[in-house]
Amino acid sequence: MKRIGLVVSALLFACSGGQAFAQSATVASAVGPTAAQVRAFWTPARLASAVPMELGSKGQLSATPSFAAANNGPQVSGAGAAPTITGGPVNEFLYNAGVSANSEVSPSATSSTGAFFTTSRVFPDSATLSYPWRAAGKLFFHDPRTNGNFICSASVLRPRLIVTAGHCVYQAKPASGTRYFFNNFLFVPAFRQIPPAASVAPYCSWTTAYRITTGAWASGGGSVPNAQDVALMEATDRTCTAGSTLQKIGSVTGFYGYRTNSLIPQSITQIGYPANLDQGLRMEVTWAQSFDNGGNNTVRTARSSAVARAAAPG
Repeated sequence: MKRIGLVVSALLFACSGGQAFAQSATVASAVGPTAAQVRAFWTPARLASAVPMELGSKGQLSATPSFAAANNGPQVSGAGAAPTITGGPVNEFLYNAGVSANSEVSPSATSSTGAFFTTSRVFPDSATLSYPWRAAGKLFFHDPRTNGNFICSASVLRPRLIVTAGHCVYQAKPASGTRYFFNNFLFVPAFRQIPPAASVAPYCSWTTAYRITTGAWASGGGSVPNAQDVALMEATDRTCTAGSTLQKIGSVTGFYGYRTNSLIPQSITQIGYPANLDQGLRMEVTWAQSFDNGGNNTVRTARSSAVARAAAPG
């Protein structure tokens, strides 16, 4: 089943990892196309062609639930904030996309391990234009070696920082010479479709000036679960709402808070664009509890297809 890598992006960004970015080896890139080049690259046809980034090889998790903490490292936290710039949606046009009536699956009441969860489209649709929903969005990116166009979910974590999965930013392989960053990153907060088929960016599309992922992901061979399958990107300031002043993305969308080493026990809200629901064209939300310690610095939620990965962007 295809899926987009969900980011645990709630009013509380709860993370299991004890290793903060500042404390662990990282891989960073400031090299890439300019903002103008990224916008020129993403034609409507390329945007419409983007597909979910599939995960690599999947390791086996224990079938026996364990509620022990995933890590006993320090807790680090930061508060979220609502947008400071107000105004109606800009609705920057992206592309036209129709939805097939047979393209969806119906969410189950429980996971494969019998744990309960609730998944729903964010309703009403207009709610995605308000905080906290509008700080989550869809990330478009390009693989320069395969020439593929891909999508993931991502969230605004600080006034200029976007958080997503490491596998949505960096191709991790066992051999160092085969590892590389993706490029042409374009983040669309509150991505939505206006009937009948127009996909739009309500609060503009944003390019990135800097990308960083953890050494644990970069050198981990691309297999999951991974102790630090997480990445951060710095969004480039731009003019989005009325006026000519450059704006930070967090000022327009608001941003989420975060806290490390807090996933067990915890109620978790996951926001994103899973491709098996509404073809990834609508914002979906899953409410669940942390179900067990997945090992390797990870925690499983009641939704068995979504692993809450460690992250500590302090």
